Amino acid sequence: MPRTRTKLWLSTPRGRRPLLPGSPLNRLALVMLTVGMAAALWLTFEATKLRLQHPENLWFYFAEHKGASYYIAHGLHLAFLFPAGFLAWLAFRRRAGQPDPTLRLLLFFVAAGIMTYRGYSLGDFFSTKLVGPTGPVPCLMSALILIGAERDNWVFLRRLIATLAAVLSATVLLVSFSTAFYYRNYAVAALGLYLNALFFPAAWLLLDHSPISRAPRVLRWVPLVIYAFGTVLVQTRLNVVMILALLTGYFYLQRGQRRGPLVFSGLVAASVVVALLPTLVPNSVVGQSLSRSAALFQARATEDTRTEQLVDFFKDLTPADLVLGRGAQATWRWGPFQWAGGTDVGYLSLLLFGGLPLLFTYCSAHIAGALQCARDPGAPTHAACAIIVLLWALRMFSSSYPSFTIDYYVVLFCVGGCCAWPRTRHRGGHARVMVRSHRTVLLPAKVAWLAGNTSGSN
Repeated sequence: MPRTRTKLWLSTPRGRRPLLPGSPLNRLALVMLTVGMAAALWLTFEATKLRLQHPENLWFYFAEHKGASYYIAHGLHLAFLFPAGFLAWLAFRRRAGQPDPTLRLLLFFVAAGIMTYRGYSLGDFFSTKLVGPTGPVPCLMSALILIGAERDNWVFLRRLIATLAAVLSATVLLVSFSTAFYYRNYAVAALGLYLNALFFPAAWLLLDHSPISRAPRVLRWVPLVIYAFGTVLVQTRLNVVMILALLTGYFYLQRGQRRGPLVFSGLVAASVVVALLPTLVPNSVVGQSLSRSAALFQARATEDTRTEQLVDFFKDLTPADLVLGRGAQATWRWGPFQWAGGTDVGYLSLLLFGGLPLLFTYCSAHIAGALQCARDPGAPTHAACAIIVLLWALRMFSSSYPSFTIDYYVVLFCVGGCCAWPRTRHRGGHARVMVRSHRTVLLPAKVAWLAGNTSGSN
């Protein structure tokens, strides 16, 4: 009987993988992704400039006054990112044992199509409303999941996300040390979008097991420390919740590495530095801003900003509205206003626009895989992607929703990453792993994990 060679998917590859891997179609998608992410970063800078013009009334002003540079950045980022996702879809080839995200994604697109049909007139399809923040295009951007679903792309994505974390960290530091914040709205206008964009790249940099350089591992904490520093200035409680949730996920990943005391010591040291910074530089701009913001932050720690909104939301919507949604561009009455921007709870915004079909298909296509992946990860990068997506699921209980933002695109890559590796199922200290010959072999669980840890695309 001829001998057959069986090669594990989680084996160490030969040689060095290219930065732009895969077919020419996949490489084109990655090039377009790079340009699109650069344009999205430019869009973040332009949106911040708009907010700073009238920070005392930034929400209403931001919705009504946009200059040419804003529209150029917005148009460029859509022109490159939107087709990049669908090019990656065409180039995607599922491997043995790898979950297939396409069916769930198609069902989500169908629900988004129903939402669009119910909310748009014929003329809206030929206007800029088609690419509005509550229209179908933010939903279609979920095609970027297929970029993360290609395992070899993570060599490139790892460097892209690290670059975003470095640029945004430097921006937050520059703004923080050069601007005096006398009231919260101005701090939110100047730093809010940068901090939102920074969180998930910073989280990935902390959770990712595979270093992209020989720099000390402690440097991975720097973007998160900068994020925590900016959080005090903007006085946002959600940011504190997200930091605590991220640290919980980090300890979960490191539970078998015996690094608990070292990590705890580092956290204490970083907290002491942030706490003592106002006393170390009391007469500087940043020292005064930090002292003032910390006092105001403590005063508003128990402030209730959600109950009234939720009461008005459920008072205005009927059960039929919650089941079927009111369609794209839906509005609801919040106090004296007819509000058009969803709610401060992402899941309720999905219900408002698309009802239960949109909510269920979104959770199925974006979050369900992360729950399975966190339970039975096939590789360390697999587990890190799952934690990022679960952090996004937690954030959607507050003011987060599918949108044209850098942080959401990083989440979409990680949603795809949850489908990029075959999952392991542990039984009695062993792990079942799918191999190339479409057979399942039984390996010690720790061996399977270490095999994933040495994979070049992890």
